This record gives sequence, C-alpha cells and structure tokens, in this order.
Amino acid sequence: MSGFERSNNPDSHDAPGGSGRPWPDDFAIEDRLFADELHAFFPIEDEELPPLYIQTLLDEESQAPLRRSDVRRMTYTIKRRLGLPQQPLFTRQWAPGAWMPEIKAESVAAAARRAGRPAMALVGLLIFCMLGSILMATPSFAQGLRLIFGNTGAQQVAHYPGHVVPEKHVDGAAAQAEPMPMFWMGGISGDYFYQGMRMLPQEQYSRGPIVDLQYVLSQRDAQQTGSGILDIREFQISNSLSAVLQSVQEGSTSLVTVNGLNAVYVDGMWVMTQGQRTIWQSGTRSMLIFEQDGVIFWIVGDQRDGLGQAQLVQFASQMAPATMSSLMQPNLFSVRMIGAELSASLRDPIGYNTEVLSLIPRTSSPETAAGEFVTPEQPPQPTTPLN
Repeated sequence: MSGFERSNNPDSHDAPGGSGRPWPDDFAIEDRLFADELHAFFPIEDEELPPLYIQTLLDEESQAPLRRSDVRRMTYTIKRRLGLPQQPLFTRQWAPGAWMPEIKAESVAAAARRAGRPAMALVGLLIFCMLGSILMATPSFAQGLRLIFGNTGAQQVAHYPGHVVPEKHVDGAAAQAEPMPMFWMGGISGDYFYQGMRMLPQEQYSRGPIVDLQYVLSQRDAQQTGSGILDIREFQISNSLSAVLQSVQEGSTSLVTVNGLNAVYVDGMWVMTQGQRTIWQSGTRSMLIFEQDGVIFWIVGDQRDGLGQAQLVQFASQMAPATMSSLMQPNLFSVRMIGAELSASLRDPIGYNTEVLSLIPRTSSPETAAGEFVTPEQPPQPTTPLN
C-alpha cells in the first residue's frame, strides 16, 4: 500500500494523530511523532508550507509542471475513488486553443524524425497536390474577373489601376502580310448616317493601323443630349500580345451575344473629379467588345442619345464585309477631297481619352497573367460626375 493511501482498517481511521488526521497503516511510532512535530512547525491548513514544498512535487529531472494529461488522469482517479460525478477522462478538443499550446517546434521535429523518409515523402506529395489544385482553380477564379473572347474582352478592377503608362505609337511599322478584313453597317443604320473612316496610327497593341468608322445621329429629339456619335474601331492584335483588354469597374459588364458570338457590354467610363480622383461613372458611355474573323471590334456609343446595350448589339449584328472603296465614298467628292474632308470632320468618341487597356504578353496566359496598363497620351480632364 502506498504511504499516501488511506487504510481500510476502521481502527486506524479512528486513531488520528496530533493533526486530527488518520495515520497510514505503515506509519511507525517514530513516523507519527515526526509528523506531529513537522505539522507544529508548518500547519498546512494555515497555508504555511515548508521551503521548496512546491518544487518537491515537480519532476526531478525536468523540473517542469505536470502535463495536462497527468492532471486529468489524477483528477479522474481521485473523483472515481470519492464517488464524485466527473467528465470522461479523454474528451475531444476541437478548438485550436485546446491543442495549440501543446504543439512545439521540438515536438514537430521529433515527430518528423520518427516518421522517416517515406512518411515525409508522402506529406510532400500531399502538399504538392494541394498546390496543384490551387493553380488549377486559379484560371476559373480569374475568369470571373476577366471576360475574354478570343484576343479581347474586359478586365474588371475594384478601382482605377495604378502604374498606368501612356500608349506607345509604333513608327515605321512593317506592312501586314495579309490585309485586314474591314466591316461596316452600310450607309444608313437606324437614325445614324455613315460619316466616314480614318486610319489611326498603329499602337503597341495593334498589328498595323486601326480602322475607325463613325456614324452620326441625323436628327435629335429633346431626350437625345449626348455627343451624337457612334464610333467603331477595328484592328488586329499585335503579334507580341495574347490579349488586349479594356480595364473597367467591377459590376459594369454584361455578357451578350452578337450573331452567336460572345461579347461583353460595358456601362460607363473612367472620369477624373475636381479633386483629381479617378472614379467610374456609369450612365454615359456605352461600349460593346467582341471579335470576329480575327478582327477586334470596339463599338462606342452615348447612352444620353439612347444607345444602350440593346442598341449596340443591334448595330453590331448588322456589320458586314466592306471594301476600302465603299468606305471612302460617302459623298460624290473625289477620293482625295473625301480624305481631307473626313480627317477634319471625324471626332474622338466620348470617353476615348479615359480608356485603360491591359496588355497581356503573348508568352503568358490571358486568363491569369498580369498585364501592363496603358492609356492614351492625353490624360482624363477633370469632370463633374453625373448623378
């Protein structure tokens, strides 16, 4: 019997010592006298403890407190012998605070050494598979932020991008191996009349010059207070890029179709406030983006003239192949006079100088890779946003 266990002999229980406590069965007379003398110097019930009393309860080798498992085991044993209600000895602790303090770097390293190379190789394989699944899921996540159709589309951003640089004009560009197909809506489309065509300089995102067609509103009513311009830009993407995307505000895009082709409609444009903050303003500019036969189309209208999503989709569905001669003869002037007249009459569409383009290198994936943000050389002018 342990010296700290109570005897089952009733006589011993009824024979308390000087402290009023029963003596263990293995206590001799000398032990009882020594215990009484020690109790006289250090009465424990008065919280007068001998020097280093607590340290004697600690582990002699590590001098560390008892572990939680030891405390739970001792508590369980005592409550069982006293017949007290108790919780199970081992309970499931799912909260991180219950097991995090018990995890140490030394214990993790020791577990790794015990596991051996095969187990560590298995853990490494699991980590590799987990990272691979993350990479596989990344394109689908980016697809929600980028609407890409062929080599163009829209990239949605939370706010105006930083590090936007001016576009670079390409001087002395080599001629295209094959002429770019051109399209138009005919001489008249609804209330809009064909105004003319101009060749814009080649940009760093285009292969060859950019064809710019413009239609103008023939007659206005009281509700049509916009610019009166319907602008259509046509170009092929540069060989150095995999995609050129219009960077727009999140929530400003809608998926549509044009003659069975996927397209994206954009409501709004970037404007600069009087406080020099660039914000997104909806309800003014409308834009339709799609690609057909390797040609990228950016069709821009003015919502204040009634050109919204349905109207731009209707105009885009009327695009038909055109020749240079048909695009250069809106009137009965000579070709030379027509070119001079159109160069003077065509204007930039609403919001042209506020566009932000994301250029994705050809060596990168359009769905996931980061691109360079560029904008026209002319910065946005301070504008009072519409309500």
